[in-house]
Amino acid sequence: MQLGLFDHMQKHDNPARTYVDLYKNHLEVLEFADQAGMDFYFVAEHHFDMGFSECPSPGSFLGAASQRTKQIRLGPLVYVLPLWNPVRVAEEVALLDNLTEGRLECGIGAGIGPFSFAAYNIPWDQKREMTLEALRHLDP
Repeated sequence: MQLGLFDHMQKHDNPARTYVDLYKNHLEVLEFADQAGMDFYFVAEHHFDMGFSECPSPGSFLGAASQRTKQIRLGPLVYVLPLWNPVRVAEEVALLDNLTEGRLECGIGAGIGPFSFAAYNIPWDQKREMTLEALRHLDP
């Protein structure tokens, strides 16, 4: 059996907590999970979802995590493809794959939050088509 963590980086239980402290604490938990022999760590990508999930850039966080861990496999769950340029996703995934020395797991999806789409001026009702188009660009 393999075990992993799925992280939403919530701070709703302590709104006064600083982001510096939030991210530092999650990196420390991740280091401990790696040392304890856990198999996977995934972090959610959410935008403007204050309190529920505070990681708008899983790639940035995983880049930092890659330098503090040795064995645990790391990944975003998910890259919300309609909010990303597919070339940018491919570049970031390649960078993270190298930083993790092959320990990257990559999740992709269409998104679940219409408020995020509105903030980026992306039409919610076109997310399926946009996801399929991005997948066509990502598939070699």
